[in-house]
Amino acid sequence: MSLRFSLLVGIFIIGSLRTGGVSAQGLGLGLPSSPRDGAVRIGADLGVYRGGITPQTFPVLRIGIDTHSTTGTQETKIDADLRTSPLHLGAWAFRSKNFYWGEKDESYDVPLRFSFGRRHLIWSELDEVWKLGQTQPLFAYDRLRPETQGLTGIFATTETRGLKFRFFFSFLSLPETQPNVSLSGGRFRRIHPQSIATPPETLTILNQPNALNYQITTPELTKILFRQSLGVSIETKPELPFFARVAYAYLPLNFFPLNVSANAISAIDINLTPRLLRQEVYSFDFASPLPGLSLPQLTMGWSQMITRPNEESIPDNQTTRTLKPAFYGNPWIKIETSDLSLRAGFLFSRGGIGSDVGPLAGQVSLSSNLYYRNAGMISVQKQFDFPDQKVIQIKTHYLREFSIDGQWLMGEIEWVLNRKLSLSIGADVISAKKPQSESGGAEFLSDLRALDRVISQVTYAF
Repeated sequence: MSLRFSLLVGIFIIGSLRTGGVSAQGLGLGLPSSPRDGAVRIGADLGVYRGGITPQTFPVLRIGIDTHSTTGTQETKIDADLRTSPLHLGAWAFRSKNFYWGEKDESYDVPLRFSFGRRHLIWSELDEVWKLGQTQPLFAYDRLRPETQGLTGIFATTETRGLKFRFFFSFLSLPETQPNVSLSGGRFRRIHPQSIATPPETLTILNQPNALNYQITTPELTKILFRQSLGVSIETKPELPFFARVAYAYLPLNFFPLNVSANAISAIDINLTPRLLRQEVYSFDFASPLPGLSLPQLTMGWSQMITRPNEESIPDNQTTRTLKPAFYGNPWIKIETSDLSLRAGFLFSRGGIGSDVGPLAGQVSLSSNLYYRNAGMISVQKQFDFPDQKVIQIKTHYLREFSIDGQWLMGEIEWVLNRKLSLSIGADVISAKKPQSESGGAEFLSDLRALDRVISQVTYAF
């Protein structure tokens, strides 16, 4: 027999873990609508997908807090919200990009500055721009507009004359957030249009249909949440004529690879077991502006990242796809004026995927978490300022994954009416001719190619 578990690569801890959902992730350079003022924000999104996607119309309500306060050398920052669909109440998620308190980075009279909580910092330029989720978990409730979330723990910052040092340590791990699905009565049910394509319910053997019953063996919650992680980064300070950063992190994977086992009695029982793995991440960033230019400012850079997952023993009755060290490279260029930003880059990856092992190897196809092999991207953002604090922003990006002949075009127009209210409308068009690259991986665009849509948003800040 041959089964394909499309994008069965992980479990969402808050929403999908309790319902048996699975995860994937992706790239999105569009920014959500954002009025300038107000600590409390409410908003609504409406996504309309092309025919064949269920649910085709997907409204989302948002309520959250976005505040940053300072007192002397101390600061508190909260950027979090709750999202749910009024027509599909099982499709909900909690976003928390920042939720911390501590010393300000600029409190230079304090030699070693600590902060505590969930904090978003850039550990890798490549990981941040391409939304790979290797260092920090993604909030990908909308996989076409993912946002990088912060790590949760204790942070320390200090510096010398030209360098800044950051340290991170934690015993708490909060993995990525993905679209919800429901598992009931041995069947997956789609309650979010961007969740995985539901696996088949029957399998024909010798011209006879056989029912497939799915179940997930969920690890103990304490084993998922309480896992040690640490990180350190060294980067140059702004007064130097170039920017460089080196970083190292040892932390749990932000997604959960799956083991698969099958048992055929009166029906075929498919058991999915999430794997709790860790990995080491080494990253390096370098950027330098072209001398002699003030406007436009031209910056050229190089980013690279190496991931080294720690594999564990696999039970004899289970099948999985092994993970291998991966290398990512990303040359890029950025042009900026006072109201225009253009960035172009190319991402290539090597390694990362091993062979399938286990009794179902070659019969069960598992997607990887390596979403790009040879991809080019160009993004443009233009801002128009008008009297009475009105602003119009036009954002677009075009991405091409050469290894699967895939393309993604995104466009968005945001209209900030005043410092409290904004509106936006956008669209996504995706295509792919191959399911994956010849060396494996790069499935992201092929798995999302049916998700062409138009999306509108409104946000109000109190």
